[in-house]
Amino acid sequence: MTIAGNTPTFRGFAIAGYRSYADELQALAPLSKVNLLAGQNNAGKSNALRVAQRLLEQNSSPLGDLDIPRSDWWSGDRARIAIAVDPATGADLGSARTPSARGGLEAVIEQLVTTSSKTRLPSELAWFVYSSEFGGKRVSWSFDSTWLDAILPEFDPDQLKNLSLTLTNTAHGDHRANFEAILRILDPLPYTPDVKTIEAFRQIRSDESSSEFTPSGTPLVQELSRLERPGVLAQADKLRFAAINQLIQSVLDDPTARLEIARDPEEILVSRRAGEILPLASLGTGVHQVVILAAVATLFEDHILCIEEPEVHLHPLLQRKLIQYLHEHTSNQYLIATHSAHLLDGARAEIFHVQYGDHGSEVTHAGSPTALRSICGDLGYRPSDLLQSNAVVWVEGPSDRIYLRHWIQMLDADLIEHLHFSIMFYGGRLLSHLSADDSDVDDFIRLRRLNHHVGIVIDSDKSSESELINATKERVSAEIKSIGVGFAWVTEGRMIENYVPHSMFEASLKEVSTATSLYKGGPFEHPFDNSEKRKVDKVALAREVCQRWSSETEFPLDLRRRLEEVMAFIRSANGLVSSVVDH
Repeated sequence: MTIAGNTPTFRGFAIAGYRSYADELQALAPLSKVNLLAGQNNAGKSNALRVAQRLLEQNSSPLGDLDIPRSDWWSGDRARIAIAVDPATGADLGSARTPSARGGLEAVIEQLVTTSSKTRLPSELAWFVYSSEFGGKRVSWSFDSTWLDAILPEFDPDQLKNLSLTLTNTAHGDHRANFEAILRILDPLPYTPDVKTIEAFRQIRSDESSSEFTPSGTPLVQELSRLERPGVLAQADKLRFAAINQLIQSVLDDPTARLEIARDPEEILVSRRAGEILPLASLGTGVHQVVILAAVATLFEDHILCIEEPEVHLHPLLQRKLIQYLHEHTSNQYLIATHSAHLLDGARAEIFHVQYGDHGSEVTHAGSPTALRSICGDLGYRPSDLLQSNAVVWVEGPSDRIYLRHWIQMLDADLIEHLHFSIMFYGGRLLSHLSADDSDVDDFIRLRRLNHHVGIVIDSDKSSESELINATKERVSAEIKSIGVGFAWVTEGRMIENYVPHSMFEASLKEVSTATSLYKGGPFEHPFDNSEKRKVDKVALAREVCQRWSSETEFPLDLRRRLEEVMAFIRSANGLVSSVVDH
Protein backbone atom coordinates (compact mmCIF):
# COMPACT_ATOMS: atom_id res chain seq x y z
CA MET A 1 0.00 0.00 0.00
CA THR A 2 1.30 3.40 -0.88
CA ILE A 3 -0.29 6.66 0.19
CA ALA A 4 2.52 8.93 -0.98
CA GLY A 5 1.77 11.72 -3.41
CA ASN A 6 3.93 12.77 -6.32
CA THR A 7 7.61 13.22 -5.64
CA PRO A 8 8.19 16.88 -4.61
CA THR A 9 9.64 19.12 -7.27
CA PHE A 10 11.90 21.27 -5.06
CA ARG A 11 15.24 20.63 -6.75
CA GLY A 12 17.74 22.26 -4.45
CA PHE A 13 19.21 25.29 -2.71
CA ALA A 14 22.60 26.81 -1.96
CA ILE A 15 24.07 28.76 0.97
CA ALA A 16 26.76 31.42 1.36
CA GLY A 17 27.65 33.93 4.08
CA TYR A 18 25.69 32.19 6.80
CA ARG A 19 27.28 30.85 10.01
CA SER A 20 29.87 28.26 8.88
CA TYR A 21 29.33 28.92 5.16
CA ALA A 22 31.71 31.35 3.43
CA ASP A 23 31.33 33.59 0.36
CA GLU A 24 31.08 30.86 -2.29
CA LEU A 25 27.64 29.29 -2.67
CA GLN A 26 27.52 25.66 -1.50
CA ALA A 27 24.75 23.72 -3.23
CA LEU A 28 22.56 20.88 -2.09
CA ALA A 29 21.34 19.83 -5.51
CA PRO A 30 19.89 18.02 -7.24
CA LEU A 31 17.54 16.98 -4.44
CA SER A 32 15.39 13.87 -4.60
CA LYS A 33 12.67 12.79 -2.21
CA VAL A 34 15.08 11.61 0.50
CA ASN A 35 18.38 13.48 0.88
CA LEU A 36 21.17 12.68 3.32
CA LEU A 37 23.70 15.19 4.65
CA ALA A 38 26.64 13.24 6.04
CA GLY A 39 29.76 14.48 7.76
CA GLN A 40 31.54 14.94 11.04
CA ASN A 41 30.21 16.91 13.99
CA ASN A 42 30.33 20.69 13.48
CA ALA A 43 30.89 20.32 9.74
CA GLY A 44 27.84 22.45 8.90
CA LYS A 45 25.01 19.94 8.50
CA SER A 46 22.76 21.58 11.08
CA ASN A 47 23.41 25.00 9.55
CA ALA A 48 22.18 23.67 6.20
CA LEU A 49 18.99 22.49 7.92
CA ARG A 50 18.65 25.92 9.57
CA VAL A 51 18.75 27.50 6.14
CA ALA A 52 15.94 25.24 4.98
CA GLN A 53 13.92 25.94 8.13
CA ARG A 54 14.51 29.68 8.58
CA LEU A 55 15.70 31.19 5.34
CA LEU A 56 13.39 29.47 2.87
CA GLU A 57 10.37 30.37 4.98
CA GLN A 58 8.93 33.78 4.24
CA ASN A 59 8.77 36.37 7.05
CA SER A 60 11.00 34.27 9.30
CA SER A 61 13.00 35.69 12.19
CA PRO A 62 15.83 38.12 11.33
CA LEU A 63 19.44 37.20 10.69
CA GLY A 64 21.09 37.96 14.01
CA ASP A 65 24.64 38.29 15.29
CA LEU A 66 25.05 34.51 15.68
CA ASP A 67 24.24 34.04 11.99
CA ILE A 68 27.17 36.20 10.85
CA PRO A 69 30.24 34.13 9.87
CA ARG A 70 33.01 34.92 12.35
CA SER A 71 36.15 33.72 10.61
CA ASP A 72 39.00 35.11 8.56
CA TRP A 73 37.72 33.34 5.45
CA TRP A 74 34.56 35.46 5.25
CA SER A 75 34.79 38.84 3.52
CA GLY A 76 31.15 39.64 2.66
CA ASP A 77 28.48 41.64 4.40
CA ARG A 78 25.31 39.76 3.38
CA ALA A 79 23.92 36.26 3.59
CA ARG A 80 23.07 34.63 0.26
CA ILE A 81 20.90 31.74 -0.81
CA ALA A 82 20.06 30.30 -4.22
CA ILE A 83 17.01 28.31 -5.31
CA ALA A 84 17.19 25.71 -8.07
CA VAL A 85 14.44 25.37 -10.67
CA ASP A 86 13.94 22.46 -13.05
CA PRO A 87 13.99 23.89 -16.60
CA ALA A 88 11.26 21.44 -17.58
CA THR A 89 8.77 23.10 -15.22
CA GLY A 90 10.34 26.49 -14.53
CA ALA A 91 8.15 28.49 -16.90
CA ASP A 92 5.09 27.20 -15.04
CA LEU A 93 6.00 29.66 -12.28
CA GLY A 94 5.33 32.55 -14.65
CA SER A 95 1.92 33.94 -15.47
CA ALA A 96 2.32 33.80 -19.25
CA ARG A 97 -0.90 34.76 -21.01
CA THR A 98 0.05 33.89 -24.58
CA PRO A 99 2.03 31.07 -26.21
CA SER A 100 4.70 33.54 -27.32
CA ALA A 101 5.08 34.87 -23.77
CA ARG A 102 5.42 31.35 -22.42
CA GLY A 103 8.05 30.64 -25.04
CA GLY A 104 9.93 33.73 -23.90
CA LEU A 105 9.87 32.58 -20.27
CA GLU A 106 11.12 29.15 -21.30
CA ALA A 107 13.99 30.82 -23.16
CA VAL A 108 14.93 32.82 -20.05
CA ILE A 109 14.90 29.65 -17.95
CA GLU A 110 17.13 27.85 -20.46
CA GLN A 111 19.54 30.79 -20.48
CA LEU A 112 19.70 30.70 -16.69
CA VAL A 113 20.75 27.05 -16.97
CA THR A 114 23.62 27.94 -19.28
CA THR A 115 24.80 30.73 -16.96
CA SER A 116 24.85 28.52 -13.85
CA SER A 117 28.61 28.07 -14.30
CA LYS A 118 29.09 31.79 -13.56
CA THR A 119 27.84 31.17 -10.03
CA ARG A 120 29.65 27.80 -9.74
CA LEU A 121 26.35 26.04 -9.16
CA PRO A 122 25.34 22.63 -10.54
CA SER A 123 24.44 22.75 -14.21
CA GLU A 124 21.21 21.41 -15.76
CA LEU A 125 19.26 23.52 -13.28
CA ALA A 126 18.22 27.18 -13.43
CA TRP A 127 19.38 29.14 -10.38
CA PHE A 128 17.95 32.25 -8.74
CA VAL A 129 20.32 33.94 -6.28
CA TYR A 130 19.19 36.18 -3.40
CA SER A 131 20.88 38.14 -0.64
CA SER A 132 19.81 39.71 2.64
CA GLU A 133 21.40 42.04 5.14
CA PHE A 134 21.91 41.01 8.74
CA GLY A 135 19.61 42.58 11.31
CA GLY A 136 16.18 44.03 10.65
CA LYS A 137 12.78 42.90 11.83
CA ARG A 138 12.65 39.87 9.54
CA VAL A 139 14.58 38.20 6.73
CA SER A 140 14.05 40.13 3.50
CA TRP A 141 15.43 38.51 0.36
CA SER A 142 16.08 40.37 -2.90
CA PHE A 143 17.81 39.28 -6.08
CA ASP A 144 21.52 39.41 -5.44
CA SER A 145 23.22 42.31 -7.24
CA THR A 146 26.49 40.48 -7.91
CA TRP A 147 24.56 37.61 -9.51
CA LEU A 148 22.58 40.02 -11.68
CA ASP A 149 25.76 41.79 -12.74
CA ALA A 150 27.37 38.48 -13.73
CA ILE A 151 24.57 37.07 -15.85
CA LEU A 152 22.82 40.13 -17.29
CA PRO A 153 25.22 40.47 -20.27
CA GLU A 154 24.20 36.99 -21.40
CA PHE A 155 20.61 38.11 -22.17
CA ASP A 156 19.45 39.97 -25.28
CA PRO A 157 18.14 43.46 -24.33
CA ASP A 158 15.47 43.57 -27.06
CA GLN A 159 14.18 40.13 -26.18
CA LEU A 160 13.83 41.07 -22.50
CA LYS A 161 12.20 44.40 -23.37
CA ASN A 162 9.56 42.76 -25.55
CA LEU A 163 8.92 40.02 -23.00
CA SER A 164 8.54 42.54 -20.20
CA LEU A 165 6.03 44.48 -22.30
CA THR A 166 4.03 41.32 -23.00
CA LEU A 167 3.97 40.19 -19.38
CA THR A 168 3.74 43.46 -17.44
CA ASN A 169 2.43 45.92 -20.04
CA THR A 170 5.54 47.96 -19.27
CA ALA A 171 8.83 48.17 -21.16
CA HIS A 172 11.65 49.90 -19.28
CA GLY A 173 14.40 51.77 -21.01
CA ASP A 174 16.86 50.12 -18.63
CA HIS A 175 18.03 46.61 -19.57
CA ARG A 176 18.37 45.53 -15.94
CA ALA A 177 14.91 46.82 -14.98
CA ASN A 178 13.32 44.67 -17.71
CA PHE A 179 15.31 41.67 -16.53
CA GLU A 180 14.29 42.09 -12.90
CA ALA A 181 10.64 42.47 -13.92
CA ILE A 182 10.78 39.10 -15.70
CA LEU A 183 12.66 37.46 -12.84
CA ARG A 184 9.97 38.58 -10.40
CA ILE A 185 7.43 36.71 -12.51
CA LEU A 186 9.58 33.57 -12.46
CA ASP A 187 10.66 34.01 -8.82
CA PRO A 188 10.57 30.52 -7.17
CA LEU A 189 11.12 31.67 -3.58
CA PRO A 190 7.39 32.20 -2.77
CA TYR A 191 6.68 28.66 -3.98
CA THR A 192 9.15 26.74 -1.83
CA PRO A 193 7.42 24.09 0.30
CA ASP A 194 6.66 24.60 3.97
CA VAL A 195 9.49 23.40 6.18
CA LYS A 196 9.45 21.56 9.52
CA THR A 197 12.38 20.38 11.65
CA ILE A 198 12.46 17.26 13.82
CA GLU A 199 15.28 17.69 16.33
CA ALA A 200 17.64 14.91 17.45
CA PHE A 201 15.98 14.75 20.88
CA ARG A 202 12.55 13.19 20.38
CA GLN A 203 10.06 12.05 22.99
CA ILE A 204 6.34 11.24 22.86
CA ARG A 205 4.35 13.00 25.55
CA SER A 206 0.64 13.61 25.87
CA ASP A 207 0.87 17.18 27.16
CA GLU A 208 1.20 20.42 25.22
CA SER A 209 5.01 20.27 25.24
CA SER A 210 4.89 17.77 22.37
CA SER A 211 2.83 20.02 20.10
CA GLU A 212 5.84 20.95 17.95
CA PHE A 213 5.65 17.48 16.41
CA THR A 214 2.29 18.05 14.71
CA PRO A 215 0.88 20.36 12.04
CA SER A 216 -2.15 21.26 14.16
CA GLY A 217 -0.20 22.07 17.32
CA THR A 218 -1.93 19.34 19.34
CA PRO A 219 0.07 16.57 21.09
CA LEU A 220 1.21 13.66 18.97
CA VAL A 221 -0.82 11.09 20.90
CA GLN A 222 -4.02 13.02 20.18
CA GLU A 223 -3.11 13.36 16.50
CA LEU A 224 -2.59 9.60 16.23
CA SER A 225 -5.92 9.06 17.95
CA ARG A 226 -7.53 11.24 15.28
CA LEU A 227 -5.97 9.11 12.53
CA GLU A 228 -7.09 5.90 14.22
CA ARG A 229 -10.70 7.07 14.59
CA PRO A 230 -11.29 9.72 11.89
CA GLY A 231 -14.54 11.54 11.36
CA VAL A 232 -16.97 10.71 8.58
CA LEU A 233 -15.37 13.18 6.17
CA ALA A 234 -11.78 12.09 6.91
CA GLN A 235 -11.88 8.34 6.32
CA ALA A 236 -8.71 8.55 4.19
CA ASP A 237 -6.84 9.10 7.47
CA LYS A 238 -7.35 5.40 8.19
CA LEU A 239 -4.96 4.65 5.32
CA ARG A 240 -2.34 6.87 6.91
CA PHE A 241 -2.74 5.13 10.26
CA ALA A 242 -2.57 1.75 8.51
CA ALA A 243 0.73 2.78 6.87
CA ILE A 244 2.23 3.52 10.29
CA ASN A 245 1.01 0.14 11.52
CA GLN A 246 2.61 -1.49 8.49
CA LEU A 247 5.98 -0.11 9.53
CA ILE A 248 5.45 -1.25 13.14
CA GLN A 249 4.66 -4.76 11.90
CA SER A 250 7.86 -4.76 9.88
CA VAL A 251 9.95 -3.44 12.75
CA LEU A 252 8.57 -5.99 15.23
CA ASP A 253 8.41 -8.78 12.62
CA ASP A 254 4.82 -9.39 13.71
CA PRO A 255 2.04 -9.16 11.09
CA THR A 256 -0.54 -8.83 13.88
CA ALA A 257 1.10 -5.85 15.63
CA ARG A 258 -0.72 -2.53 15.63
CA LEU A 259 -0.87 0.72 17.53
CA GLU A 260 -3.84 1.52 19.73
CA ILE A 261 -4.47 4.86 21.42
CA ALA A 262 -5.75 4.56 24.97
CA ARG A 263 -8.25 7.17 26.14
CA ASP A 264 -7.54 7.34 29.84
CA PRO A 265 -4.72 7.95 30.36
CA GLU A 266 -3.82 9.09 26.87
CA GLU A 267 -0.94 6.90 25.73
CA ILE A 268 0.14 4.74 22.80
CA LEU A 269 -0.30 0.99 23.22
CA VAL A 270 1.02 -1.79 20.99
CA SER A 271 -0.97 -5.00 20.61
CA ARG A 272 0.98 -8.10 19.56
CA ARG A 273 0.56 -11.83 19.11
CA ALA A 274 -1.48 -13.79 21.67
CA GLY A 275 -3.37 -10.67 22.73
CA GLU A 276 -0.38 -9.04 24.43
CA ILE A 277 -0.88 -5.27 24.86
CA LEU A 278 1.95 -3.09 26.15
CA PRO A 279 2.68 0.63 26.35
CA LEU A 280 4.96 1.78 23.57
CA ALA A 281 7.62 2.75 26.11
CA SER A 282 7.92 -0.92 27.13
CA LEU A 283 9.12 -1.96 23.67
CA GLY A 284 12.42 -0.15 23.74
CA THR A 285 13.74 3.23 22.68
CA GLY A 286 14.34 2.20 19.07
CA VAL A 287 10.70 1.36 18.40
CA HIS A 288 9.69 4.53 20.26
CA GLN A 289 11.85 6.60 17.90
CA VAL A 290 10.52 4.86 14.78
CA VAL A 291 6.93 5.61 15.82
CA ILE A 292 7.73 9.30 16.35
CA LEU A 293 9.45 9.71 12.99
CA ALA A 294 6.88 7.68 11.05
CA ALA A 295 3.96 9.46 12.71
CA VAL A 296 5.32 12.96 12.12
CA ALA A 297 6.25 12.14 8.52
CA THR A 298 2.72 10.83 7.96
CA LEU A 299 0.91 13.70 9.70
CA PHE A 300 2.69 16.33 7.64
CA GLU A 301 2.04 16.32 3.90
CA ASP A 302 3.93 17.98 1.03
CA HIS A 303 6.46 19.57 3.40
CA ILE A 304 10.20 19.63 3.53
CA LEU A 305 11.00 17.76 6.74
CA CYS A 306 14.46 18.34 8.21
CA ILE A 307 15.46 15.47 10.49
CA GLU A 308 18.46 15.51 12.82
CA GLU A 309 20.17 12.13 13.23
CA PRO A 310 17.30 9.66 12.80
CA GLU A 311 19.75 6.84 13.51
CA VAL A 312 19.83 7.70 17.23
CA HIS A 313 18.78 4.54 19.15
CA LEU A 314 17.99 2.71 15.87
CA HIS A 315 19.49 -0.62 14.81
CA PRO A 316 20.93 -0.46 11.24
CA LEU A 317 18.04 -2.55 9.89
CA LEU A 318 15.52 -0.18 11.47
CA GLN A 319 17.34 2.76 9.89
CA ARG A 320 16.94 1.24 6.43
CA LYS A 321 13.32 0.31 7.03
CA LEU A 322 12.59 3.88 8.13
CA ILE A 323 14.10 5.32 4.94
CA GLN A 324 12.07 2.85 2.89
CA TYR A 325 8.90 3.95 4.71
CA LEU A 326 9.60 7.65 4.17
CA HIS A 327 10.22 7.03 0.49
CA GLU A 328 7.18 4.84 -0.22
CA HIS A 329 4.47 5.94 2.21
CA THR A 330 4.74 9.70 2.67
CA SER A 331 4.40 12.77 0.46
CA ASN A 332 7.16 14.92 1.98
CA GLN A 333 10.68 15.71 0.89
CA TYR A 334 13.43 15.00 3.45
CA LEU A 335 16.72 16.63 4.42
CA ILE A 336 18.38 14.29 6.89
CA ALA A 337 21.58 15.06 8.82
CA THR A 338 23.32 11.81 9.72
CA HIS A 339 26.53 10.16 10.92
CA SER A 340 25.34 6.67 9.94
CA ALA A 341 27.01 4.70 7.15
CA HIS A 342 24.07 2.30 7.24
CA LEU A 343 21.84 4.98 5.72
CA LEU A 344 24.31 5.58 2.91
CA ASP A 345 24.26 2.15 1.26
CA GLY A 346 20.72 2.24 -0.12
CA ALA A 347 19.58 3.40 -3.51
CA ARG A 348 16.72 5.58 -2.28
CA ALA A 349 18.50 8.83 -1.46
CA GLU A 350 20.73 11.57 -2.76
CA ILE A 351 23.80 11.92 -0.55
CA PHE A 352 25.79 15.08 0.20
CA HIS A 353 29.12 15.21 1.98
CA VAL A 354 29.46 18.21 4.31
CA GLN A 355 33.01 19.04 5.43
CA TYR A 356 34.55 21.93 7.35
CA GLY A 357 37.77 23.09 5.72
CA ASP A 358 40.01 26.09 5.38
CA HIS A 359 37.19 28.09 3.79
CA GLY A 360 34.29 27.07 6.00
CA SER A 361 31.65 24.44 5.30
CA GLU A 362 31.82 22.85 1.88
CA VAL A 363 29.20 20.59 0.31
CA THR A 364 29.92 17.88 -2.26
CA HIS A 365 27.33 15.75 -4.03
CA ALA A 366 28.37 12.14 -3.39
CA GLY A 367 27.38 10.63 -6.70
CA SER A 368 30.09 7.99 -7.01
CA PRO A 369 31.40 5.00 -5.00
CA THR A 370 34.65 6.91 -4.43
CA ALA A 371 32.73 9.82 -2.89
CA LEU A 372 30.79 7.44 -0.65
CA ARG A 373 34.02 5.82 0.52
CA SER A 374 35.31 9.28 1.35
CA ILE A 375 32.25 9.94 3.51
CA CYS A 376 32.67 6.64 5.35
CA GLY A 377 36.30 7.51 6.05
CA ASP A 378 35.28 10.96 7.24
CA LEU A 379 32.75 9.39 9.61
CA GLY A 380 35.42 7.10 11.07
CA TYR A 381 34.23 3.82 9.59
CA ARG A 382 36.77 1.19 8.65
CA PRO A 383 36.17 -1.40 5.90
CA SER A 384 35.86 -4.10 8.58
CA ASP A 385 32.94 -2.19 10.12
CA LEU A 386 30.95 -2.46 6.89
CA LEU A 387 31.46 -6.10 5.87
CA GLN A 388 28.50 -7.64 7.64
CA SER A 389 25.28 -8.08 5.71
CA ASN A 390 22.31 -10.02 7.06
CA ALA A 391 22.54 -12.51 4.18
CA VAL A 392 25.15 -12.92 1.46
CA VAL A 393 24.56 -14.90 -1.73
CA TRP A 394 27.64 -15.69 -3.84
CA VAL A 395 27.19 -16.08 -7.61
CA GLU A 396 29.66 -16.55 -10.46
CA GLY A 397 29.29 -13.13 -12.02
CA PRO A 398 27.15 -10.10 -12.86
CA SER A 399 24.76 -11.89 -15.24
CA ASP A 400 23.89 -14.43 -12.52
CA ARG A 401 23.15 -11.54 -10.16
CA ILE A 402 20.78 -9.97 -12.69
CA TYR A 403 18.80 -13.21 -13.03
CA LEU A 404 18.68 -13.96 -9.30
CA ARG A 405 17.70 -10.44 -8.28
CA HIS A 406 14.89 -10.38 -10.88
CA TRP A 407 13.49 -13.75 -9.85
CA ILE A 408 13.52 -12.82 -6.15
CA GLN A 409 11.81 -9.50 -6.90
CA MET A 410 9.09 -11.31 -8.87
CA LEU A 411 8.34 -13.87 -6.17
CA ASP A 412 8.87 -11.78 -3.04
CA ALA A 413 9.01 -8.03 -3.62
CA ASP A 414 9.40 -7.42 0.12
CA LEU A 415 12.99 -8.70 -0.03
CA ILE A 416 15.24 -5.82 -1.06
CA GLU A 417 18.85 -6.08 -2.13
CA HIS A 418 21.24 -4.16 0.17
CA LEU A 419 18.53 -4.12 2.85
CA HIS A 420 17.89 -7.84 3.39
CA PHE A 421 20.64 -9.45 1.32
CA SER A 422 23.71 -8.77 -0.79
CA ILE A 423 24.88 -10.62 -3.90
CA MET A 424 28.64 -11.06 -4.31
CA PHE A 425 30.73 -12.43 -7.20
CA TYR A 426 33.31 -15.20 -6.84
CA GLY A 427 34.17 -15.73 -10.52
CA GLY A 428 33.39 -18.97 -12.31
CA ARG A 429 37.07 -19.73 -12.94
CA LEU A 430 37.59 -20.41 -9.26
CA LEU A 431 35.36 -23.46 -9.11
CA SER A 432 35.76 -24.60 -12.72
CA HIS A 433 39.53 -24.73 -13.10
CA LEU A 434 41.04 -25.25 -9.62
CA SER A 435 41.47 -28.46 -7.70
CA ALA A 436 39.55 -29.12 -4.51
CA ASP A 437 42.68 -28.72 -2.36
CA ASP A 438 43.92 -25.54 -4.03
CA SER A 439 44.75 -22.71 -1.59
CA ASP A 440 42.48 -20.31 -3.51
CA VAL A 441 39.55 -22.59 -2.77
CA ASP A 442 40.55 -22.64 0.92
CA ASP A 443 40.58 -18.83 0.91
CA PHE A 444 37.13 -18.72 -0.68
CA ILE A 445 35.66 -21.10 1.89
CA ARG A 446 37.07 -18.93 4.69
CA LEU A 447 34.95 -16.04 3.41
CA ARG A 448 32.01 -17.59 5.23
CA ARG A 449 33.61 -16.30 8.44
CA LEU A 450 32.56 -12.82 7.36
CA ASN A 451 28.95 -13.90 7.68
CA HIS A 452 27.48 -17.23 8.73
CA HIS A 453 24.35 -16.51 6.70
CA VAL A 454 25.91 -17.31 3.34
CA GLY A 455 24.67 -19.14 0.27
CA ILE A 456 26.18 -19.96 -3.10
CA VAL A 457 24.85 -20.56 -6.61
CA ILE A 458 27.10 -22.86 -8.66
CA ASP A 459 26.86 -23.84 -12.32
CA SER A 460 27.03 -27.63 -12.53
CA ASP A 461 28.86 -27.47 -15.91
CA LYS A 462 27.51 -30.97 -16.57
CA SER A 463 27.21 -32.02 -20.20
CA SER A 464 24.83 -34.89 -19.38
CA GLU A 465 22.47 -35.93 -16.60
CA SER A 466 24.73 -38.78 -15.52
CA GLU A 467 27.88 -36.68 -15.26
CA LEU A 468 29.02 -35.72 -11.76
CA ILE A 469 30.03 -32.24 -10.70
CA ASN A 470 33.75 -31.83 -10.05
CA ALA A 471 35.41 -32.35 -6.69
CA THR A 472 35.95 -28.63 -6.09
CA LYS A 473 32.26 -27.84 -6.39
CA GLU A 474 31.39 -30.83 -4.21
CA ARG A 475 33.76 -29.60 -1.53
CA VAL A 476 32.53 -25.99 -1.58
CA SER A 477 28.91 -27.15 -1.54
CA ALA A 478 29.53 -29.44 1.44
CA GLU A 479 31.43 -26.73 3.36
CA ILE A 480 28.68 -24.14 2.88
CA LYS A 481 25.99 -26.62 3.91
CA SER A 482 27.97 -27.62 6.99
CA ILE A 483 27.47 -24.27 8.70
CA GLY A 484 23.77 -25.08 9.03
CA VAL A 485 22.32 -21.69 8.08
CA GLY A 486 23.38 -21.46 4.44
CA PHE A 487 22.57 -23.12 1.14
CA ALA A 488 24.45 -24.42 -1.89
CA TRP A 489 22.47 -24.41 -5.13
CA VAL A 490 24.06 -26.42 -7.92
CA THR A 491 22.11 -25.81 -11.11
CA GLU A 492 20.10 -28.77 -12.35
CA GLY A 493 21.11 -27.94 -15.90
CA ARG A 494 24.53 -26.97 -17.20
CA MET A 495 24.44 -23.34 -16.09
CA ILE A 496 22.02 -20.67 -14.94
CA GLU A 497 21.12 -19.70 -18.53
CA ASN A 498 19.67 -23.20 -19.04
CA TYR A 499 16.80 -22.12 -16.77
CA VAL A 500 15.70 -19.60 -19.38
CA PRO A 501 12.90 -20.93 -21.63
CA HIS A 502 14.42 -21.62 -25.06
CA SER A 503 12.09 -19.33 -27.03
CA MET A 504 12.81 -16.45 -24.64
CA PHE A 505 16.55 -17.14 -24.83
CA GLU A 506 16.51 -17.09 -28.65
CA ALA A 507 14.45 -13.90 -28.87
CA SER A 508 16.68 -12.16 -26.33
CA LEU A 509 19.85 -13.31 -28.05
CA LYS A 510 18.69 -11.81 -31.35
CA GLU A 511 18.22 -8.45 -29.60
CA VAL A 512 21.74 -8.28 -28.17
CA SER A 513 23.92 -10.28 -30.59
CA THR A 514 24.39 -11.16 -34.26
CA ALA A 515 25.77 -14.59 -33.34
CA THR A 516 24.07 -17.61 -34.91
CA SER A 517 23.06 -19.90 -32.07
CA LEU A 518 23.39 -23.69 -32.20
CA TYR A 519 21.63 -24.09 -28.86
CA LYS A 520 18.41 -26.16 -28.99
CA GLY A 521 17.26 -25.68 -25.40
CA GLY A 522 18.47 -28.90 -23.81
CA PRO A 523 19.32 -28.66 -20.08
CA PHE A 524 22.89 -29.86 -20.61
CA GLU A 525 23.68 -28.09 -23.86
CA HIS A 526 26.00 -25.11 -23.74
CA PRO A 527 23.70 -22.08 -24.29
CA PHE A 528 26.47 -20.09 -25.94
CA ASP A 529 27.53 -22.63 -28.59
CA ASN A 530 27.31 -20.58 -31.76
CA SER A 531 29.00 -19.93 -35.03
CA GLU A 532 31.12 -17.11 -33.60
CA LYS A 533 32.74 -18.95 -30.70
CA ARG A 534 30.48 -17.73 -27.94
CA LYS A 535 31.04 -13.99 -28.45
CA VAL A 536 27.92 -12.94 -26.57
CA ASP A 537 27.55 -10.24 -23.91
CA LYS A 538 26.03 -12.31 -21.09
CA VAL A 539 25.14 -9.23 -19.03
CA ALA A 540 23.23 -7.62 -21.91
CA LEU A 541 21.50 -10.95 -22.57
CA ALA A 542 20.48 -11.31 -18.91
CA ARG A 543 18.96 -7.83 -18.87
CA GLU A 544 17.00 -8.55 -22.05
CA VAL A 545 15.75 -11.88 -20.67
CA CYS A 546 14.60 -10.24 -17.43
CA GLN A 547 12.65 -7.61 -19.35
CA ARG A 548 10.75 -10.45 -21.04
CA TRP A 549 10.39 -12.70 -17.97
CA SER A 550 6.99 -11.91 -16.46
CA SER A 551 4.79 -13.41 -13.79
CA GLU A 552 3.25 -15.63 -16.50
CA THR A 553 6.58 -17.27 -17.34
CA GLU A 554 6.98 -20.85 -16.10
CA PHE A 555 9.97 -21.76 -13.94
CA PRO A 556 11.79 -24.66 -15.66
CA LEU A 557 13.60 -27.58 -14.02
CA ASP A 558 14.14 -27.08 -10.27
CA LEU A 559 14.24 -23.27 -10.50
CA ARG A 560 11.09 -22.54 -8.47
CA ARG A 561 12.08 -24.89 -5.64
CA ARG A 562 15.59 -23.45 -5.50
CA LEU A 563 14.31 -19.87 -5.42
CA GLU A 564 12.01 -20.73 -2.53
CA GLU A 565 15.06 -22.08 -0.67
CA VAL A 566 16.96 -18.85 -1.34
CA MET A 567 14.09 -16.65 -0.19
CA ALA A 568 13.51 -18.76 2.93
CA PHE A 569 17.23 -18.43 3.70
CA ILE A 570 17.14 -14.63 3.31
CA ARG A 571 14.00 -14.29 5.41
CA SER A 572 15.49 -16.48 8.14
CA ALA A 573 18.69 -14.42 8.17
CA ASN A 574 16.62 -11.25 8.62
CA GLY A 575 14.21 -12.72 11.15
CA LEU A 576 11.26 -12.33 8.78
CA VAL A 577 8.22 -14.56 8.43
CA SER A 578 7.78 -16.38 5.13
CA SER A 579 5.85 -14.52 2.43
CA VAL A 580 6.33 -16.08 -1.00
CA VAL A 581 3.91 -15.15 -3.77
CA ASP A 582 2.30 -18.04 -5.63
CA HIS A 583 2.26 -18.03 -9.41
